[in-house]
Amino acid sequence: MLENEVVVVNFEEYSGDFKWDKRLHFPIPTAEYILNRTDIDINERHDTSTSAENTLVAIVRTAKNYMFKNKTRLDKLGTELYIAMSIEVIYEVLEYIMEFVNIYYTSGSYLDLFNLGGKVSIPAIEYALNSTNLLPNYSTFSVFYKQYEGQF
Repeated sequence: MLENEVVVVNFEEYSGDFKWDKRLHFPIPTAEYILNRTDIDINERHDTSTSAENTLVAIVRTAKNYMFKNKTRLDKLGTELYIAMSIEVIYEVLEYIMEFVNIYYTSGSYLDLFNLGGKVSIPAIEYALNSTNLLPNYSTFSVFYKQYEGQF
C-alpha cells in the first residue's frame, strides 16, 4: 500500500470536531467537540474565543510534545503522516488530547506535566498514551513525508 498511494484524510469533512493545524501537524479539537466529550465549555472559561483557542493550541502542543518525547525526528515525521492518513487514529489522538484538556480545566495539575522528570505520574495521561496506536515508531512513513509536506 505505501509504495503505491498515501492518502491524507480530508480534514474539512470533520471540521465540526477538529481543525488540522498545519504548523503542528496535529489535530486541534473544536470547542464543540470538547463540550460534547467532556462537558467543559472552554469559551465560558476565557474572556474571548481567541484566548480559548490560543490556550487550546498550547494544551495540544503540550500533549503532542509529551507523546513524542522519546521519538526520533524520523519517527515524529512518520507518526505525523500516519495520524494524518487515518480518521480513526485522529479520533484516538483527540481522545488522548481530552485527557490534557480535563487536567487543565478540572484538576489544576496541568503544570505538573512540566515537572514529571520523565515519569508519568498522572494515571489518566498514562492510560491515554498507552491505549493509542501511536506508541510504535513509524519511521517507515517518513519516506513519504516529504511529498506531503505543506499539505497537512
